[in-house]
Amino acid sequence: MHSYASIPTKVTGSVRSSDRLIRDPPFPRIVMGRPHSAADVLPTSFADSVISHGAETMGRAKRWPTRKAEMMSRIRERGWVRSLTAVDRPDVRVVCFPHSGGSATAFSEWSTAAPPGVSLTAVQYPGRGDRFGEPSMDDVVAMAGRAAAELLRLPASDCVLFGHSLGALVAYETALVLRDAGEEPRELCVSAALPPGVAGGGSIHLAPDDEFWAKLCGLGGIEPGIAESAELRELLLPTLRSDLRAHANYRPRPGIRPLSCPVRCYHGVGDPLVDEARLGEWARVSSGEFTLSVRPGGHFHVATDVAGLVADVVRQGRA
Repeated sequence: MHSYASIPTKVTGSVRSSDRLIRDPPFPRIVMGRPHSAADVLPTSFADSVISHGAETMGRAKRWPTRKAEMMSRIRERGWVRSLTAVDRPDVRVVCFPHSGGSATAFSEWSTAAPPGVSLTAVQYPGRGDRFGEPSMDDVVAMAGRAAAELLRLPASDCVLFGHSLGALVAYETALVLRDAGEEPRELCVSAALPPGVAGGGSIHLAPDDEFWAKLCGLGGIEPGIAESAELRELLLPTLRSDLRAHANYRPRPGIRPLSCPVRCYHGVGDPLVDEARLGEWARVSSGEFTLSVRPGGHFHVATDVAGLVADVVRQGRA
């Protein structure tokens, strides 16, 4: 079973692209509420808005499709990696991969909890935040390849990959690319996600727009004011559909050699998206040690005791 679950999250904040600090433009925050029933479920959930670059008001939203088309004709693609902390010579680099509908700013609160010597970075998928003008990607393996290519250009450092929900699959595939390039991460941390081979599936992304939107809204996961807005629906549908399609179509590639790094899995008690009994299957992706950490907070346990979670993730990189 799958369901929507989410919590309010901060979606703006300073992040660093390449070697400069940037700030995601302000935009209205989509807050997804708790599902009415765990029996009504879908593969992923959306806590962050994908609206940016001046669509911060309803009036501007009406003009956004035309402006987006004009922008896409001249926009230069931004990078995939954002620095959330500035550390010149980190002894550990933690790379965070957000959930479906999420952006790099989903991890902005982690920056205050990162200890000295730790570089905190996050992956920014296209189609959201400061990359809203770029087409979304609906292929987990392709997303991982692009993220890994940028990570390989960073100065050498012990690296821990942390992926939440859909981000766990992207992080896993990124670890494979890094391993094949001779830079296997020190640890793979996966959160709120079923393991490869069990994750994926679902067909909601194939539904016509009206049916697709109605099902999303029917779960009680979208605020009424947003659900009733045709303009915002038009803005949100492409990225939401792309994220669902990426998750639904993901299949682990056959014949992949297991990783050798340790794998740590984080599970939120009561998560309606994840069957805890299947989480042990994450051990199959690596010959390294597998450990499971069960935390309070449900699917978005990452917002519960942030300092404790960050400390635990960092500890994996320093073990």
